[in-house]
Amino acid sequence: MADVEGNEIIVLRPGDSAKPYEFYAKPCTSQSSNDGAIPYGTSVSDVAVKAYKKGVESTEIIEASSVSNNIVQVQLNYPDDDESGKYQLRFDLTLDTGAVISLRYDEVHARGDD
Repeated sequence: MADVEGNEIIVLRPGDSAKPYEFYAKPCTSQSSNDGAIPYGTSVSDVAVKAYKKGVESTEIIEASSVSNNIVQVQLNYPDDDESGKYQLRFDLTLDTGAVISLRYDEVHARGDD
Protein backbone atom coordinates (compact mmCIF):
# COMPACT_ATOMS: atom_id res chain seq x y z
CA MET A 1 0.00 0.00 0.00
CA ALA A 2 1.15 3.51 -0.69
CA ASP A 3 0.91 6.33 1.81
CA VAL A 4 -1.58 9.16 1.71
CA GLU A 5 -0.37 12.74 2.19
CA GLY A 6 -1.68 14.49 5.26
CA ASN A 7 -0.93 15.84 8.66
CA GLU A 8 2.52 15.19 10.13
CA ILE A 9 1.59 13.48 13.42
CA ILE A 10 -1.92 13.34 14.83
CA VAL A 11 -2.24 13.25 18.61
CA LEU A 12 -5.63 12.48 20.13
CA ARG A 13 -6.21 13.36 23.79
CA PRO A 14 -9.00 12.42 26.21
CA GLY A 15 -12.10 14.46 25.36
CA ASP A 16 -11.23 14.83 21.67
CA SER A 17 -14.37 14.22 19.64
CA ALA A 18 -14.95 14.57 15.89
CA LYS A 19 -11.64 16.40 15.33
CA PRO A 20 -11.36 17.09 11.60
CA TYR A 21 -8.31 16.08 9.55
CA GLU A 22 -7.66 16.10 5.81
CA PHE A 23 -5.59 13.74 3.67
CA TYR A 24 -4.73 14.13 0.00
CA ALA A 25 -4.73 11.29 -2.52
CA LYS A 26 -2.31 12.85 -5.00
CA PRO A 27 -2.70 11.76 -8.64
CA CYS A 28 0.41 10.91 -10.67
CA THR A 29 1.56 13.83 -12.83
CA SER A 30 1.65 11.82 -16.10
CA GLN A 31 0.72 8.39 -17.45
CA SER A 32 4.34 7.25 -17.25
CA SER A 33 5.17 8.69 -13.81
CA ASN A 34 4.92 6.95 -10.46
CA ASP A 35 4.88 10.08 -8.29
CA GLY A 36 1.37 9.96 -6.86
CA ALA A 37 -0.99 7.83 -4.81
CA ILE A 38 -3.58 7.30 -7.58
CA PRO A 39 -3.18 6.89 -11.36
CA TYR A 40 -2.94 9.85 -13.70
CA GLY A 41 -6.31 11.10 -14.93
CA THR A 42 -8.35 9.46 -12.17
CA SER A 43 -10.15 10.85 -9.17
CA VAL A 44 -11.55 9.43 -5.95
CA SER A 45 -15.32 8.92 -5.99
CA ASP A 46 -15.79 7.20 -2.60
CA VAL A 47 -13.81 6.29 0.50
CA ALA A 48 -14.01 3.90 3.44
CA VAL A 49 -11.70 4.64 6.37
CA LYS A 50 -10.77 2.17 9.09
CA ALA A 51 -8.42 2.43 12.05
CA TYR A 52 -6.14 -0.32 13.33
CA LYS A 53 -4.06 -0.76 16.48
CA LYS A 54 -1.49 -3.55 16.37
CA GLY A 55 -3.31 -5.00 13.35
CA VAL A 56 -6.71 -5.16 15.08
CA GLU A 57 -9.53 -2.95 13.79
CA SER A 58 -10.57 -0.21 16.20
CA THR A 59 -13.95 1.27 15.30
CA GLU A 60 -14.34 3.88 18.02
CA ILE A 61 -11.83 6.47 16.78
CA ILE A 62 -13.45 7.06 13.36
CA GLU A 63 -16.43 9.40 13.70
CA ALA A 64 -17.06 10.10 10.01
CA SER A 65 -15.34 10.33 6.63
CA SER A 66 -16.01 11.84 3.21
CA VAL A 67 -14.14 12.72 0.02
CA SER A 68 -14.14 15.69 -2.36
CA ASN A 69 -11.58 16.61 -5.04
CA ASN A 70 -9.26 13.77 -3.93
CA ILE A 71 -9.18 15.16 -0.39
CA VAL A 72 -10.39 12.76 2.27
CA GLN A 73 -11.90 14.38 5.35
CA VAL A 74 -11.88 12.27 8.52
CA GLN A 75 -13.25 13.11 11.95
CA LEU A 76 -11.39 11.33 14.75
CA ASN A 77 -12.27 10.65 18.40
CA TYR A 78 -10.13 9.69 21.36
CA PRO A 79 -10.86 5.96 21.91
CA ASP A 80 -13.86 5.19 24.13
CA ASP A 81 -11.93 2.45 25.91
CA ASP A 82 -9.23 4.97 26.93
CA GLU A 83 -6.74 2.85 24.98
CA SER A 84 -3.59 4.90 24.44
CA GLY A 85 -1.19 3.92 21.68
CA LYS A 86 -0.37 4.21 18.00
CA TYR A 87 -3.05 3.71 15.35
CA GLN A 88 -2.92 3.29 11.59
CA LEU A 89 -5.62 4.65 9.30
CA ARG A 90 -6.46 2.65 6.17
CA PHE A 91 -8.17 4.40 3.28
CA ASP A 92 -9.94 2.22 0.72
CA LEU A 93 -10.41 4.63 -2.16
CA THR A 94 -12.86 3.86 -4.96
CA LEU A 95 -11.72 5.61 -8.11
CA ASP A 96 -13.97 6.97 -10.85
CA THR A 97 -12.83 3.97 -12.94
CA GLY A 98 -14.27 1.53 -10.36
CA ALA A 99 -10.84 0.40 -9.19
CA VAL A 100 -10.15 0.32 -5.44
CA ILE A 101 -6.79 1.43 -4.05
CA SER A 102 -5.78 1.08 -0.41
CA LEU A 103 -3.62 3.77 1.20
CA ARG A 104 -2.47 4.15 4.78
CA TYR A 105 -1.48 6.77 7.31
CA ASP A 106 0.64 5.55 10.22
CA GLU A 107 1.01 8.55 12.52
CA VAL A 108 -2.08 8.64 14.75
CA HIS A 109 -1.31 8.57 18.47
CA ALA A 110 -3.86 8.41 21.28
CA ARG A 111 -2.32 9.69 24.50
CA GLY A 112 -3.92 9.74 27.90
CA ASP A 113 -3.40 12.55 30.35
CA ASP A 114 0.34 12.93 30.99
